[in-house]
Amino acid sequence: MANGYYIFGALALFHISKILYFSYQKSQVVKAEIEISDKLWETYLEKREILLAAKAEELDIDLTGDDEVAFGAGYETHYGTEVRLFIIFCNAKIRTLNSGSARDNIFNYDQPKVKAATDSLMAMTRYHFARMARKNITVPEPGYSRFYILTNKSIYSAVSSIDDVVSGDSDWSELFYEVDTVLDTVTTVEKGRKHSTP
Repeated sequence: MANGYYIFGALALFHISKILYFSYQKSQVVKAEIEISDKLWETYLEKREILLAAKAEELDIDLTGDDEVAFGAGYETHYGTEVRLFIIFCNAKIRTLNSGSARDNIFNYDQPKVKAATDSLMAMTRYHFARMARKNITVPEPGYSRFYILTNKSIYSAVSSIDDVVSGDSDWSELFYEVDTVLDTVTTVEKGRKHSTP
Protein backbone atom coordinates (compact mmCIF):
# COMPACT_ATOMS: atom_id res chain seq x y z
CA MET A 1 0.00 0.00 0.00
CA ALA A 2 2.86 2.33 0.89
CA ASN A 3 4.47 1.65 -2.47
CA GLY A 4 1.24 2.71 -4.18
CA TYR A 5 1.31 6.05 -2.38
CA TYR A 6 4.95 6.54 -3.31
CA ILE A 7 4.22 5.86 -6.99
CA PHE A 8 1.17 8.13 -6.95
CA GLY A 9 3.20 10.88 -5.24
CA ALA A 10 6.04 10.52 -7.74
CA LEU A 11 3.64 10.74 -10.70
CA ALA A 12 1.90 13.79 -9.23
CA LEU A 13 5.26 15.47 -8.62
CA PHE A 14 6.33 14.64 -12.19
CA HIS A 15 3.17 16.19 -13.69
CA ILE A 16 3.44 19.29 -11.49
CA SER A 17 7.08 19.69 -12.49
CA LYS A 18 6.15 19.34 -16.16
CA ILE A 19 3.40 21.97 -15.82
CA LEU A 20 5.79 24.35 -14.05
CA TYR A 21 8.42 23.74 -16.74
CA PHE A 22 6.05 24.48 -19.61
CA SER A 23 4.71 27.54 -17.77
CA TYR A 24 8.28 28.78 -17.37
CA GLN A 25 9.03 28.13 -21.04
CA LYS A 26 5.90 30.00 -22.07
CA SER A 27 6.79 32.96 -19.84
CA GLN A 28 10.27 33.05 -21.41
CA VAL A 29 8.76 33.05 -24.92
CA VAL A 30 6.39 35.89 -23.97
CA LYS A 31 9.29 37.80 -22.40
CA ALA A 32 11.39 37.32 -25.55
CA GLU A 33 8.49 38.47 -27.77
CA ILE A 34 8.07 41.61 -25.65
CA GLU A 35 11.80 42.34 -25.81
CA ILE A 36 11.81 41.86 -29.59
CA SER A 37 8.72 44.05 -29.92
CA ASP A 38 10.32 46.77 -27.79
CA LYS A 39 13.53 46.60 -29.84
CA LEU A 40 11.60 46.83 -33.12
CA TRP A 41 9.68 49.84 -31.79
CA GLU A 42 12.88 51.60 -30.72
CA THR A 43 14.42 50.93 -34.13
CA TYR A 44 11.27 52.19 -35.86
CA LEU A 45 11.35 55.44 -33.87
CA GLU A 46 15.03 55.98 -34.66
CA LYS A 47 14.57 55.43 -38.41
CA ARG A 48 11.37 57.48 -38.39
CA GLU A 49 13.14 60.47 -36.87
CA ILE A 50 15.87 60.31 -39.54
CA LEU A 51 13.33 59.95 -42.35
CA LEU A 52 11.19 62.88 -41.22
CA ALA A 53 14.32 65.04 -40.87
CA ALA A 54 15.34 64.41 -44.49
CA LYS A 55 16.72 67.36 -46.44
CA ALA A 56 16.23 67.95 -50.15
CA GLU A 57 19.96 68.17 -50.85
CA GLU A 58 20.54 64.80 -49.19
CA LEU A 59 18.19 63.29 -51.77
CA ASP A 60 19.81 65.11 -54.72
CA ILE A 61 16.73 67.30 -55.06
CA ASP A 62 17.59 70.77 -56.32
CA LEU A 63 15.23 73.46 -54.99
CA THR A 64 16.14 76.90 -56.25
CA GLY A 65 14.68 80.21 -55.13
CA ASP A 66 13.63 81.64 -51.79
CA ASP A 67 10.01 80.43 -51.89
CA GLU A 68 8.95 77.62 -49.59
CA VAL A 69 8.50 74.50 -51.67
CA ALA A 70 7.48 70.98 -50.73
CA PHE A 71 9.73 68.10 -51.75
CA GLY A 72 8.07 65.27 -49.82
CA ALA A 73 4.65 64.20 -48.58
CA GLY A 74 3.00 61.18 -47.03
CA TYR A 75 1.22 59.82 -44.01
CA GLU A 76 1.69 57.64 -40.95
CA THR A 77 -1.10 55.29 -39.88
CA HIS A 78 -1.54 53.65 -36.49
CA TYR A 79 -3.83 50.71 -37.03
CA GLY A 80 -4.07 47.86 -34.51
CA THR A 81 -0.65 47.16 -33.07
CA GLU A 82 1.34 48.45 -36.06
CA VAL A 83 2.37 51.87 -37.28
CA ARG A 84 3.22 52.42 -40.94
CA LEU A 85 4.85 55.44 -42.51
CA PHE A 86 4.93 56.32 -46.22
CA ILE A 87 6.88 59.30 -47.55
CA ILE A 88 6.95 60.12 -51.26
CA PHE A 89 9.57 62.53 -52.56
CA CYS A 90 9.30 64.74 -55.63
CA ASN A 91 11.99 62.73 -57.46
CA ALA A 92 9.71 59.66 -57.28
CA LYS A 93 11.71 58.09 -54.47
CA ILE A 94 9.44 56.35 -51.95
CA ARG A 95 10.42 55.33 -48.45
CA THR A 96 8.31 53.18 -46.15
CA LEU A 97 8.65 52.10 -42.54
CA ASN A 98 6.71 49.48 -40.60
CA SER A 99 6.95 49.13 -36.83
CA GLY A 100 6.29 45.39 -37.15
CA SER A 101 9.63 44.82 -38.87
CA ALA A 102 11.37 48.21 -38.51
CA ARG A 103 12.57 47.69 -42.07
CA ASP A 104 13.37 50.84 -44.03
CA ASN A 105 12.28 50.22 -47.62
CA ILE A 106 13.55 52.56 -50.32
CA PHE A 107 12.12 52.50 -53.83
CA ASN A 108 13.27 54.54 -56.82
CA TYR A 109 10.81 54.82 -59.68
CA ASP A 110 12.20 56.56 -62.73
CA GLN A 111 9.01 55.71 -64.58
CA PRO A 112 6.70 58.19 -66.39
CA LYS A 113 3.41 57.12 -64.77
CA VAL A 114 4.85 57.14 -61.25
CA LYS A 115 6.56 60.48 -61.87
CA ALA A 116 3.30 61.98 -63.17
CA ALA A 117 1.40 60.81 -60.08
CA THR A 118 4.18 62.18 -57.86
CA ASP A 119 4.09 65.56 -59.65
CA SER A 120 0.33 65.72 -59.06
CA LEU A 121 0.85 65.04 -55.34
CA MET A 122 3.54 67.72 -55.04
CA ALA A 123 1.33 70.25 -56.82
CA MET A 124 -1.40 69.62 -54.26
CA THR A 125 0.87 70.09 -51.24
CA ARG A 126 1.17 73.85 -51.79
CA TYR A 127 -2.49 74.19 -50.80
CA HIS A 128 -2.11 72.16 -47.63
CA PHE A 129 1.05 72.85 -45.66
CA ALA A 130 -0.01 76.41 -44.81
CA ARG A 131 -2.96 74.90 -42.89
CA MET A 132 -0.83 72.38 -40.98
CA ALA A 133 1.02 72.53 -37.68
CA ARG A 134 4.75 73.10 -37.93
CA LYS A 135 7.20 70.55 -36.51
CA ASN A 136 4.62 68.39 -34.73
CA ILE A 137 5.75 64.86 -35.58
CA THR A 138 4.39 62.81 -32.68
CA VAL A 139 3.28 59.28 -33.53
CA PRO A 140 -0.49 59.19 -34.16
CA GLU A 141 -2.70 57.48 -31.59
CA PRO A 142 -4.31 54.12 -32.49
CA GLY A 143 -7.05 54.64 -35.06
CA TYR A 144 -5.50 57.86 -36.38
CA SER A 145 -3.33 58.99 -39.28
CA ARG A 146 -0.84 61.84 -39.33
CA PHE A 147 -0.10 63.57 -42.62
CA TYR A 148 3.29 65.09 -43.37
CA ILE A 149 4.61 67.62 -45.84
CA LEU A 150 8.35 68.24 -45.96
CA THR A 151 9.51 71.57 -47.36
CA ASN A 152 12.85 73.28 -47.86
CA LYS A 153 12.15 75.28 -44.70
CA SER A 154 10.32 72.97 -42.28
CA ILE A 155 8.06 69.96 -41.79
CA TYR A 156 4.29 70.26 -41.39
CA SER A 157 1.70 67.80 -40.16
CA ALA A 158 -1.98 67.28 -39.40
CA VAL A 159 -3.84 64.43 -37.75
CA SER A 160 -7.23 62.85 -38.42
CA SER A 161 -9.06 59.65 -37.56
CA ILE A 162 -8.65 56.84 -40.08
CA ASP A 163 -12.43 56.46 -40.38
CA ASP A 164 -12.90 60.13 -41.32
CA VAL A 165 -10.02 59.99 -43.79
CA VAL A 166 -11.27 56.90 -45.60
CA SER A 167 -14.89 58.08 -45.65
CA GLY A 168 -13.87 61.41 -47.16
CA ASP A 169 -15.05 63.41 -44.13
CA SER A 170 -11.56 64.60 -43.18
CA ASP A 171 -9.92 67.81 -44.33
CA TRP A 172 -6.99 65.61 -45.34
CA SER A 173 -8.86 62.94 -47.30
CA GLU A 174 -7.81 64.53 -50.58
CA LEU A 175 -4.15 64.33 -49.59
CA PHE A 176 -4.62 60.73 -48.46
CA TYR A 177 -6.13 59.70 -51.80
CA GLU A 178 -3.42 61.54 -53.73
CA VAL A 179 -0.70 59.67 -51.82
CA ASP A 180 -2.55 56.40 -52.40
CA THR A 181 -2.76 57.19 -56.12
CA VAL A 182 1.03 57.22 -56.23
CA LEU A 183 1.23 53.94 -54.31
CA ASP A 184 -1.45 52.35 -56.52
CA THR A 185 0.45 53.49 -59.62
CA VAL A 186 3.59 51.84 -58.28
CA THR A 187 1.64 48.61 -57.70
CA THR A 188 0.29 48.71 -61.27
CA VAL A 189 3.76 49.32 -62.70
CA GLU A 190 5.22 46.44 -60.67
CA LYS A 191 2.47 44.07 -61.84
CA GLY A 192 3.17 45.10 -65.44
CA ARG A 193 6.86 44.38 -64.99
CA LYS A 194 6.17 40.91 -63.61
CA HIS A 195 3.83 40.04 -66.48
CA SER A 196 6.32 41.26 -69.07
CA THR A 197 9.22 39.29 -67.57
CA PRO A 198 9.78 36.12 -69.63
